[in-house]
Amino acid sequence: MDTSLADTLVGRVLDGRYRIQERIARGGMATVYRALDTRLDRLVAVKVMHSTLAEDPEFVSKFTREAKSAARLSHPNVVAVFDQGSDNGVVFLVMEYVDGATLRDLIRERGRLSPRQSLDVIAPVLSALDAAHRAGIVHRDIKPENVLISSEGRVKVADFGLARAIAASHLTATTGLLIGTAAYLAPEQIEHGHADARTDLYAAGIVLYELLTGRPPYEAATPMAVVFKHVHETVPAPSLVRPEVSKPLDALVLDATRRDPEERPPSADALLEQLEAVSRTLAPEPLDLTQQTQVLHQHHTTVLRTEPPASGPAKTLVAPPVWPPAPVPSRPAPPAGRPRKQTSWWRGWRLAVLLLLAATVAAGAIGAYLGLSERGGGNGSTSGAPATSAAAATSAAAPTTAPLQNFVNLSQDAATQLGNQFNLNVVVDPTPVFSDTVAAGNVVSQSPPFTEGQSVQAGSTVTLTMSKGAETFPIPAAALVGQTPDQATALLTAAHLTLGKQSTDYSDTVAAGAIIKVTTDATVALPAGSPVDVDVSKGPTPIAVPDESGKTRTAALADLTTALFTKVTVTFVFSDTVASGHVVSQTPKPKALAQPTDALVLNVSKGPELFAVPTLKGLSAEAAESKLVAMGFKYHTQRLPNGPGNVLTTIPSPGSMQPRGTVITLEIF
Repeated sequence: MDTSLADTLVGRVLDGRYRIQERIARGGMATVYRALDTRLDRLVAVKVMHSTLAEDPEFVSKFTREAKSAARLSHPNVVAVFDQGSDNGVVFLVMEYVDGATLRDLIRERGRLSPRQSLDVIAPVLSALDAAHRAGIVHRDIKPENVLISSEGRVKVADFGLARAIAASHLTATTGLLIGTAAYLAPEQIEHGHADARTDLYAAGIVLYELLTGRPPYEAATPMAVVFKHVHETVPAPSLVRPEVSKPLDALVLDATRRDPEERPPSADALLEQLEAVSRTLAPEPLDLTQQTQVLHQHHTTVLRTEPPASGPAKTLVAPPVWPPAPVPSRPAPPAGRPRKQTSWWRGWRLAVLLLLAATVAAGAIGAYLGLSERGGGNGSTSGAPATSAAAATSAAAPTTAPLQNFVNLSQDAATQLGNQFNLNVVVDPTPVFSDTVAAGNVVSQSPPFTEGQSVQAGSTVTLTMSKGAETFPIPAAALVGQTPDQATALLTAAHLTLGKQSTDYSDTVAAGAIIKVTTDATVALPAGSPVDVDVSKGPTPIAVPDESGKTRTAALADLTTALFTKVTVTFVFSDTVASGHVVSQTPKPKALAQPTDALVLNVSKGPELFAVPTLKGLSAEAAESKLVAMGFKYHTQRLPNGPGNVLTTIPSPGSMQPRGTVITLEIF
């Protein structure tokens, strides 16, 4: 099918510079074209985002930032980003044009690779990731489709930062991104949407598994079923599918794909060092790969469906890799007709025979010399031949040397294989030691210690000390209950642990401020310095205060005692509205939450406040009325006819105690 005939972008010049020549791949998020940069006269790859993404302003903004970040990344195993832009709604990325195929094509053509070939492919991927991580860039979508192999055999990683831009858009690639990469998603990406350098290592470990076995570790009817397996299952060892895969290779895959990111290697560089140690145990071999499929130029974040040519000859896609294989120490070539490797007993017999021959020749030479001397003849030249033969024999019998190897961090099996390869006698110290940095079962140290370029006598013994993992310490859970956080800190420090998160909760049995329980699993011993989480008491569970308004003092106290309140105080107040002996108000207010030990106050009425009726005799009616109103009394006036208009007397009588509002009768004469 000629895609260029149906594609409206073919022949168009983007941004006045990039002439689109041919569509070479199409995926769920973008289409990739081969184009000519008319300004620099060079071929480039142009990735054009699909319209659904190009119409999302948030994606375009994020895409621009990520493209700028990726453009600063320069590494021989990274597809270079040259430019980014937008032309009449066409959002595009301009990248290095790689004439080759994807790693997915290689797997489809060859199936599984040999262990040596698998490591030679994944090593430059880790090198690219290490450079990106050091620059603060996380790929987030490592998979065979994003690993390219040029026609010269160079391995390159594409699409740095693009996955992050897509994930940040409103679309979130709910179907495209997740389904397209389900086989390589790390558990933390699935559960929390979180990705860091260790997330890329997980995906690289899955790719290595697929290279070794020819298939991903999880296969299911639906992508969501695969996602479930990533979260809830541990990646199996490749040797379960392919028994010839060695234990060090198993360990390499399993370390990279731990479900907990904290248990994975801390960096791509650390995983690469582990890979190189395993690589030294494998014999080098060329990739020597050919494929019968069209050369593809793919730089995408989802599985791009390639379109095979309608006709034409098959094309060789991959040449032997340009990176050098692990060095193999040079040894003297064995004489023709003699085996290269000899057993130790044969070397011993050969040495003994040579020494005996040398001694015999030397003795004959001395005897001949003495005989000639007694006859007074000769000038010593007759002794030269045997002496030379003896020196040659001694030189030939000298022990050979072997390069000392670095066994640290290798498993016992890998260390033994490495020792055998270089004619070193590996001995394991029967007493393993704790190590915070080396996994249990791997080598912590060796004697003699490794020095770059150092050689030792062939057959020399190297003693290995093995790790039994980090030393762990039990949690003193019972001793922490009832202690304050400060007291718990001291106890945990003595136990080589630290106080972790302090949650709070109510407790009817543990005093406020003291530890109720340890929430970290106390049945598991922890490495030194590990945090221990606890619950701290806020005191007893609060109770709703009952409403005692209007009740008698006796009834209110009985109610509060039944509700378990232990601190109740009664105060007496005047009240014009509540009868004496009844509750006027309370603190806290009704229905408020309070601890049983909190102080409660009942305000009980002692009736209205009383005031003395003033003496008003002789005052004018107006003056008497004003005085009564000012004191809170009311008044009623009774006048006798023909009087001067002054107060004669009051009812109630002056001096009697009356509440506010009482009506005072004024008799005016």
